[in-house]
Amino acid sequence: MQTLKLNKISEVKTEKERSDSKIKRQYYTGYFSDATNPFAPMRQQNFFQSHNEDGSIATWKAGDPSIVKQYLGKEIPGAFITRTVNPYQIGEKTVTSATCVVLGEVNEVTIERAFKANGLTINSNTSNEVKVINSSAEALNM
Repeated sequence: MQTLKLNKISEVKTEKERSDSKIKRQYYTGYFSDATNPFAPMRQQNFFQSHNEDGSIATWKAGDPSIVKQYLGKEIPGAFITRTVNPYQIGEKTVTSATCVVLGEVNEVTIERAFKANGLTINSNTSNEVKVINSSAEALNM
């Protein structure tokens, strides 16, 4: 099983004004690195509270920061996954690939969920091969 190292988490923040009628959620950013390569770059992932059905309450259903802090500096199951995605804009540049942090078991379902949570759609016209970019072999061949 692949592992990532949780290096740090940001302070908990509150999201900016929403365009819908749902209550603002709290969130924080987790910073992860390849557990097998201390020279690999860190990647970050935002973790948001979840809304109830009508959006009037926001709670930590997973990733409660008071619990997550206990895992700082430790390895946790997960991987960095890169995929070809439907085109999106970063500033003036059109981008068609992205890398996401996938925590827990890494399979097509969890990969798709991670990309969707980041507002990305995996391009269905490309290979479904799982490309894990934090394996020991790749770290040694850099």
